[in-house]
Amino acid sequence: MPVQIYAGGSWHSVSAIKIYTGGQWKTLNALKVQVSTVWKDAWSVSSLQAINSYSCGGYTPYYNYISRFVFANETVSKITAVLSSARFSEGPVYSSVAGYIAGGQTSSNIVKVIDKLTFSTEATGVLFATLGGVRRDVAGCSAASSGFFLGGYDGTNRLNTLETFNFSNELVSALSALPLYKSHSVGVSSSTKGYAPGGYLTGAVGGNPYVVFSNGTAGQTSSQLVNARYSAAGTFSDVKGYVAGGYVSQSSTEAMPFSNETWGLISATYTGQGPASGTSLTKGYFMGGSYSNACYSFTFSNEVNNYISAVMAYTNSYAVAVNYWSGSR
Repeated sequence: MPVQIYAGGSWHSVSAIKIYTGGQWKTLNALKVQVSTVWKDAWSVSSLQAINSYSCGGYTPYYNYISRFVFANETVSKITAVLSSARFSEGPVYSSVAGYIAGGQTSSNIVKVIDKLTFSTEATGVLFATLGGVRRDVAGCSAASSGFFLGGYDGTNRLNTLETFNFSNELVSALSALPLYKSHSVGVSSSTKGYAPGGYLTGAVGGNPYVVFSNGTAGQTSSQLVNARYSAAGTFSDVKGYVAGGYVSQSSTEAMPFSNETWGLISATYTGQGPASGTSLTKGYFMGGSYSNACYSFTFSNEVNNYISAVMAYTNSYAVAVNYWSGSR
């Protein structure tokens, strides 16, 4: 993370800062910054870069494929590695070195397995750790040191389970339950909280439960989605979370500023259901969905959604995406 100061109308990188103490100027040899609730040495922390998003699994038929979406040139290609089983509606979380794809529905069963995709090698493997039970349609949110799995469906019941996944030891732990039972939510993440807006109970719901990254406590915002929906697209910038499309026949897009946690409609439209939702630092990407191979970009700066020329290698719905972000966030 390069340290910069604002002087003379522009930002300048600095390698040292001096402070006046004890009657003299002294060089400040260390500076700590807080990144996603973790204090880190500012001089040694690498800058955050968004590199790829990987679309994993999907439906019709059941897929074990993984596709790489390159943010820099917005191109898509299928990689050699595959998931351990063909399945859809998994729960995705990711660190700076690997993505984790948990649970989902195979052709015969709902499962609790967790696959790991190592970004540097694009190799996959199965972890010893599993979810606490079988489930699909789980919302996934990611902080710097851990991921969180929210809600889901076990084949009989909609769930209010909340589990955390520790990236350093790759173990799953149960946390206190969410205040809502539901599945088919999307996951959006701020620097301090993960949210699971919308979803399905006995129909579309608009509730917005969250988990606090620093201590794993659960809650829900007083603001719900304006238009209840499930199997929607979800993405997030550093200041807002977004939900677009979904069932039942939604074409609206909603934004929630993290500063006030209030959902509201914006002018952008999107009609897809069940896409893999990727996120770069400047755009969100909706890949596939609605049994298509189409891709869309959502630009954070002007909140505009655009159809782009990239296409998935196969048509699908209910795939999930993990993002390869290097550096610290």
